[in-house]
Amino acid sequence: IAPMSDLPSLYELTNKIACTIGAPPVDAIRIDASFNASFAQIGVKRTRVLSLGLPLWTLLTDQERIALLGHELGHCVNGDPNRGLIVGSAINTLASWSELLHPGPAASSAIGILLLPFTLLMIGVAKGVRLLFYALIHLLWQDSQRAEYLADHLGATVGGSNSMLLLLNQLALSATFWNTLQRTSLAGAGQELDFFQELRHQMEIVPLRERERIKRVTLKEESRLDATHPPTVYRIEMLKIHPVATGQVILSSELSERIENELIPVRRRVQKELVDLYRQSIYY
Repeated sequence: IAPMSDLPSLYELTNKIACTIGAPPVDAIRIDASFNASFAQIGVKRTRVLSLGLPLWTLLTDQERIALLGHELGHCVNGDPNRGLIVGSAINTLASWSELLHPGPAASSAIGILLLPFTLLMIGVAKGVRLLFYALIHLLWQDSQRAEYLADHLGATVGGSNSMLLLLNQLALSATFWNTLQRTSLAGAGQELDFFQELRHQMEIVPLRERERIKRVTLKEESRLDATHPPTVYRIEMLKIHPVATGQVILSSELSERIENELIPVRRRVQKELVDLYRQSIYY
């Protein structure tokens, strides 16, 4: 989690958007390695934490970034049950327990074989907890879907409908993100690549026919950018039904440049984290 002293301009922009949509200011901003973004209220004190995936943020235009922040902060004001004290805490606890209880890949050594019954038991317990997690999510499905539509609308309100639609298109290109990560991670000695520069380049050269194919896939009724979100085609239709030509917040070039400069020291750390995670997924 980055303190305000490290990212003062990003906090300034985030809290300006929060004020515009009637949300409370964030308590903390976390820059991570995901191709996504999220918002959560943590603990009894309901600490408001905004998580921004630096790979996704790097690809977005200024107004798309505004729309992204508006969407995530919108969960503070749209009645999303998943962010509430009781329900939200229960969901987060079950998800954490499921990960903690899972023993991971079994070792092939003699000790691993001896521990196999215990490993199978723990896998069963972890899957049971995961089942409870999905059951609770399913009970809240309708309210969660409504909250996502409202968050999309708030994102469009501050960034403009076109920016929100373009953001959805960027999220649909996650395959290019993974391909770029593979290319960067497997580069030979003396050929170290700048992941973020390479990601921008690879996104720019995605063929038009491939973009059209992905667009057709995302417009299918059951296609989702996230399993907990409504079908993408419904989100797009809702944004088109209630268009916002110009967002209420415009990111100035001066503030945008300051934010970019603040994130420079974070890029190397995030790239190392990405490469390490990818290599671990290959060798372990």
